[in-house]
Amino acid sequence: MSWLLMIFSSFMMISNLFVLEYFIFPEYTGAICLGIFFNILEVKFVLKFLEGGSWKSFVLGVFLGTIGMMGHQGAFGITAVLLILLAKDTFANVKMFVKNTVVIGGAYLIPCVANVILTKLAGSARVAGKLQILESLKAAVGQIADLLMTTANFMPKYVYFVMCIIAGGAVLVLVIMKKDIKRLLHVFYVAVVFLLAVISPFLMTEAVYISVVPRTVYVMGAGMGIILILYLLLEDKSRIRIYAAAGYAVLFLGIQYFNTCQMETSHYVSVGIDYYDVNYIAQQVWIYENDTGNQINRICIYTDDSPLGIYYGLTGYGAINERVMSNTWAAGNVYKRFTGTDYIIEEGDPQVYEQYFKGKNWHYLDDEQIVFIGDTLHLCLY
Repeated sequence: MSWLLMIFSSFMMISNLFVLEYFIFPEYTGAICLGIFFNILEVKFVLKFLEGGSWKSFVLGVFLGTIGMMGHQGAFGITAVLLILLAKDTFANVKMFVKNTVVIGGAYLIPCVANVILTKLAGSARVAGKLQILESLKAAVGQIADLLMTTANFMPKYVYFVMCIIAGGAVLVLVIMKKDIKRLLHVFYVAVVFLLAVISPFLMTEAVYISVVPRTVYVMGAGMGIILILYLLLEDKSRIRIYAAAGYAVLFLGIQYFNTCQMETSHYVSVGIDYYDVNYIAQQVWIYENDTGNQINRICIYTDDSPLGIYYGLTGYGAINERVMSNTWAAGNVYKRFTGTDYIIEEGDPQVYEQYFKGKNWHYLDDEQIVFIGDTLHLCLY
């Protein structure tokens, strides 16, 4: 059971809660996941160096970490956390603490500096200009706290935070009961590095560009796995505690799996709603053309006062499961896709908007949103 718990913990730490977002956007899934792989390789070689290896291990580890950070900067924090978590005898004495801290700090900072330089050379605006660390910190912390509670709907609201607090509290109580000062220091050290790994990448980003989404705080999704590893590092674990921890891990993964299935099901429903709306509009176009003899060649697209991105009762966040027929930039294309037509998409007419759509807010497709004038369909999205 201890072995199974170790497998669960490793899985939840690397393929964690927030890595799910990478698989929603296939255009960068490969690059980011490959980056995570190189980040873990850096951990392997730096740990080898700490255990008495040659400097070649450290240099190779840093090189691999630099490559890994090119996958996505938001995933690199896992490297620092794993190094602190798994480095042996960090608190054996002051000399060992200083040595491990300097080595691990270098293994983290060198790839960070290299990435900033490379990004500046590439001309990215996100690291250009004057950095204002306090403003960036304020912008990041609020968004991080919100994402910690909501987890972008990969788990029910507050569940991830509460489960981590319960598990972390249990580990802390066990450490205190054992009166093991070195282990207690290790737990706090891991907690501090974990917080820094979540927040620090945003300090090098201008506040106006900060957007905290799962892919930018990948390490935060590893919280439960990290706590379980801390538990496994304790001495004298009883059988009942091992079974309880394994059951807790299964419960955690089960809740996550259920919510992910809900999100995937919502995706099909959302597409179905779009498909229905497009076909209903196409039917009205057919009726208009047959009644008047006019042929529709153009579509002008508008929105009501409050377009409904994610439909009632569906699970999603941001662009995930957002209805295509709620976006002016996408609705025309999906209409052409579903109907096989080749209409010209144009910007809306202000006069038409004033007369037919201004001040309206629909919650479902209504005939009032479909207006025909000559050869043009004026469509208001809801």
